[in-house]
Amino acid sequence: MAHTLNYSSKSLLDVKFEPDHKGYDALEVDKVLDQIIEDLKFYEKYYNDSRTYIRKLESEIQNLKDKIREREMEVASVKNKYSGIKPGQNVNENNIALLKRISKLEEALYKKGVDPETI
Repeated sequence: MAHTLNYSSKSLLDVKFEPDHKGYDALEVDKVLDQIIEDLKFYEKYYNDSRTYIRKLESEIQNLKDKIREREMEVASVKNKYSGIKPGQNVNENNIALLKRISKLEEALYKKGVDPETI
C-alpha cells in the first residue's frame, strides 16, 4: 500500500495558520494535526515492519554463517583426509575408492595384530 506523506520536516516548518478573532482557526489546526498523525502512523508501521525485517535478515545471516563454518570444517576434514595426494598426481574416483579399500584392509590387519608395513 503506497502512502504519500502529507508533510516533510521542511514543509511542516512552513505551515502557516490564518489567525481569526480567537487566535487560530481550530478546524484548520485540527486538519493539519490529523494529517501529521496519519504520517506518524505510517512512520511507526514502517519502522516496526523494518525492525521485523531486519531481525529476520540477521537471523538468516547467522544461519548462513553457521553453514559456512560447517562447510569449512568439512573442507578441512577432506583436506586432512587427502593430504597425502600431491598436486599433479593422476587422481580419479577409482583411485580414491582403492585407497579407501586399502585403508580398511590395513585397519583390519592392525586389529588382528599384523603390521601391514611388514607384509
